[in-house]
This record gives sequence, structure tokens and C-alpha cells, in this order.
Amino acid sequence: MSKHRNGSVINAKKGKLRAIAYLSEDGSIYEADKKENKQLKFIQQYAKAHGIMIVNIIRRNAMGPMIMNKQIQNVVESIKKGDANAIIVTEIAKISRNSVDAYTKVGMINEAGGTVVSVMEGILELPIRKR
Repeated sequence: MSKHRNGSVINAKKGKLRAIAYLSEDGSIYEADKKENKQLKFIQQYAKAHGIMIVNIIRRNAMGPMIMNKQIQNVVESIKKGDANAIIVTEIAKISRNSVDAYTKVGMINEAGGTVVSVMEGILELPIRKR
């Protein structure tokens, strides 16, 4: 992963990042919607500053972990189809319940050929060499 001379984040294998923004909050639907809107602004600012193109936005809308897991699986499928090559979140905790869940989801996205971008934590990849 490197930066292009214009400041955009690029991956040597994938080119410029085309990301699905994933917004996730708990609480009432109304409160979650307000918080997700703040997340979206934060993600958009980061994406603009780093040359990441947002190609889709998915909202969890305060739904439970089963819905979130299904939505992440849909992101993986979109990456496999070539509709996107990354997911961008404010922080990894927004798509995971614990460390094992976080590693699993980052691994699924990496295996599909995608990159996980966290505004707070940076690029998340598992350094596993393929055989």
C-alpha cells in the first residue's frame, strides 16, 4: 500500500481504492441515523484527503450482528465481482464484536482481494503469505 504523488491511497495490485463506506451504530433507529450521518461526513473527509473513491454506502441502521454479518458478506461479494476493492469504516470496532471477529472479517475481505480502510487505524491487512 502506498500513496500516489497526488496523495491518493493506492494498492499496487488494485490501483486506486474504490471503497464501500460502511456506517454502523447501536441504539434507537433515530439516534443511530444521526450518528451514522456523522460517520459518513468523517469518512468522506478522509476519503477526499486520501484520494479514495466511495462507490457505495451501506448503513447498519442499528440492526443486530446477524444483519451486520450479512452486509459484510455482501461487501465481500461486491469486491469479488469487481464493484469495489475496499471497505472504509471509521474504526474496525464498527464491523466487529471482538478481536476474533475483526480478524475474521479483515481476512474475508483480504481473501476476496479487498482492502479494509479504517479512518482511525489506517489500512488493515493480514500479513499472510499465500502458498
